[in-house]
Amino acid sequence: MSTPSPHKSWNITEVQREIYRQRSTASSRAKKQALNGEGETPIHPINIPNLNPEKLMPQMPKNKWRTLSLFSGGGGLDLGFDRAGFTHIASYDILTEAGNTLRNLRPEWQFFSG
Repeated sequence: MSTPSPHKSWNITEVQREIYRQRSTASSRAKKQALNGEGETPIHPINIPNLNPEKLMPQMPKNKWRTLSLFSGGGGLDLGFDRAGFTHIASYDILTEAGNTLRNLRPEWQFFSG
């Protein structure tokens, strides 16, 4: 006896489904090439921020509050709370890349991802 799938199928035509397949395949190929350093030279200069977050928001003294971050992404809000004096407990995100970003920025923090 099989368990019914909780996912609903999309009510789209076969033509629409094929368009989606082609876009998805092209996107996957482009991502793989980009990760391998292949592909076209960017047509715009790479953005290098001129703002220094440490000057924009000076470190506040520690307070009694603690933070637990869900859906952390790259950790912008986590860093804001840290600068505001909150004690970081842990951060969570489903994306491995998000975890890698925050781990590189704050290796002393607990971060769960993937």
